[in-house]
Order: sequence, then C-alpha cells, then structure tokens
Amino acid sequence: DGIFSTDLGICQCVNVTADLRRDEWLTALIKAGFDAKKKSVFVAEGVLEYMAAKDVQRLLSTVRDACVGGSWLIAECPNVVNVNTKEMHDIWCILGAQRMVTGFDVPRQEILERYGFTEHQEVNVLGTGESNYKQRCPEAYVEYQTQTKPMMDDPVARIQLFRGMKAESGVSFAMDNDGNDEKSQ
Repeated sequence: DGIFSTDLGICQCVNVTADLRRDEWLTALIKAGFDAKKKSVFVAEGVLEYMAAKDVQRLLSTVRDACVGGSWLIAECPNVVNVNTKEMHDIWCILGAQRMVTGFDVPRQEILERYGFTEHQEVNVLGTGESNYKQRCPEAYVEYQTQTKPMMDDPVARIQLFRGMKAESGVSFAMDNDGNDEKSQ
C-alpha cells in the first residue's frame, strides 16, 4: 500500500511553452489536455527562485486552485540568505546560473502549509537525507548543513527540496485584498 500506491496511475507528461509569471500558462495546459478533476503532480525545479515573490504567490495560488485533493507539489528553492548574499551570487554565476531573486527559509510553512499541500510533507536540505542520492555529497558539506536546522532568518545558505500532497478535506483558500491567503471551511 503506502503513499505512492495511489490512483495517480501512469501519468501523461505534456510539455507546454508558457510564461509562468502570467495566468495564460493554465489555459495552455488545459488546451494540452490537463484535467483539473484528476489528481496531478506539479514540479517546480529551478523555477521559483528566478521569479519575483508576487509572481511566485500567483503561480502557487493558481496551482493550488487548479488541482484536486490528492495532487502533489514538488519543488526546490534556496533560502533567503542564499539569494541575498554577494558570495552566493558569485558562486551561482560561476556555475552558470542567473541571479536568484526569491528565497524561502521555511518552505513547509511558507509554501506547503500556505497553499494547502499539507499531507505527506517532506523537506530536505540539498545533500542531506533522501536528497543525498547515493551519498554523493561530500561529508563535510552534509555535516555543515546538518549542524543547525533551517529556520526563519537562517544564516546558513541552503537549497531545500520539498513536497506535499494537497489535502482532500473541505478546506478552501482565497486571497484577501492584501494578497494574503485566508482559509475557509
């Protein structure tokens, strides 16, 4: 049984070209065959950190509203210090990446809980736990990353991988006039 023996079955994967900062991406996905009545998996790797915070909020709100309970959100993002320090910016540029603009210190609260992906949550710092595939990360890195836990205003630069399943309860969400999510039953 277990969590991955759900009725997701064999998933169709369709590539759609769209600007995730605009709302048209969902229309393009629907035209390509997306069925909002079926469970789905949304993966955001190498995406959130390059979007402005308001665009991330709009994207995640759309994902939340477009999927049914039992759907998954799987993503990764750097924390705030990773985005804001010159040293980390220089490292990312050496690796060929662009300037990151958005980070989250505690994705469990700031993303998964806020957007309703409250079931079967898992958060790992890159290179630790299940994200250390075949224990390929250097031992010193793993030790450094595990000396403290991720927290708000975390001084340690981290990249966190996270996933959660949308609750199948009757909880719904709406944005208030300030762009904050409000739960309702």
